[in-house]
Amino acid sequence: MCKDWGAGGQFKVCEIACNPGLKFSQPVPKFYTCGAEGFWRPTLSPALPMVYPACSVSKPAQRVFKVNMMFPTSVLCNDAGQGVLRQKVRNAVNSLNRDWNFCSYSVE
Repeated sequence: MCKDWGAGGQFKVCEIACNPGLKFSQPVPKFYTCGAEGFWRPTLSPALPMVYPACSVSKPAQRVFKVNMMFPTSVLCNDAGQGVLRQKVRNAVNSLNRDWNFCSYSVE
């Protein structure tokens, strides 16, 4: 829902909400504003288009787990090292999933 704001109602202030039974997939601000600069706030980058967070079905977590990763930072300095780390993380998540079945699909 949006309302006019500022001198002569030249700006906008908007609140967003999900439909009943749904919740935002990430934290959202109480409201968004569009002022004289011509872009919506808050934003990470005014140069990028505004994308609202997705709404999704809300249900209690099946499992909650904490992950601690230790790896040498030097391997992340190139694409090959990042690819190896990425694959090792995927393999670890898939291994946990085989035991705990927290996802209905494997992480590719």
